[in-house]
Amino acid sequence: VGKRFSLFTLITLKTEFLNLHVSDNRAGRTISASGRDEFYSLHAAYFYDTRDLKEYATYGTLLSVGVSKYGLLEKDVDYQRFGIDYRRFIPTWSNVILAGRVFTSIASGGRVPNYGHTFFGYNERIRGHFNTILEAEQIIGTTMEAHFPIVTPRYFHFGYIPFEQFKDIRFAMNAAVFADAGNSWYRDQPLAFNRTYSGYGFGIHFLFAYSAVARVEFGIPYGKPFSKGEIILDLGAAL
Repeated sequence: VGKRFSLFTLITLKTEFLNLHVSDNRAGRTISASGRDEFYSLHAAYFYDTRDLKEYATYGTLLSVGVSKYGLLEKDVDYQRFGIDYRRFIPTWSNVILAGRVFTSIASGGRVPNYGHTFFGYNERIRGHFNTILEAEQIIGTTMEAHFPIVTPRYFHFGYIPFEQFKDIRFAMNAAVFADAGNSWYRDQPLAFNRTYSGYGFGIHFLFAYSAVARVEFGIPYGKPFSKGEIILDLGAAL
């Protein structure tokens, strides 16, 4: 359920029930020794979103704050998670867009199961270490980008297409430079900045119709030579 208080502000409340069973029961795969975890969870979130376009914003702010309680009446699973995601998009001179993001997810309470861990290398990425998998209980990351228009939005009309909504196709192209950094850690470890993964690079962003985005980028691990860089092919905006 949710309540929208304005065009930009939304509060949601969600409850879930998870029944997870492993066929090959080994120590650590579930919280319960039986190999089956069953529990309810409750999630509350606040969203403030003034972005002009969620898929590839050119101005606006996103602030999301979430609190989750895993295990409401159960004795085996009993932990909390707190998350913040802040993104800002600032138009500047010559249609150059400066964009930034910082996010974190922190756990507290009882033991966090393996399937409740946070990750880099899947939904979240550090360019320069794009395929590096970082797994732990907690996560923090930041991204900075600048977008430079190469091809301003153009519309191509295809009169022979029978459906009216598909006859006008939009296309644009931006150059981008970026820098990413992030880390994940367990609660019994300190957050050590000397173990933070970081990278930087540049690329081309293709903006297609219906908010589809494709990116071709070159990411370089911070402190490594240019030859250690990696080619990145990805869909969707990085922030």
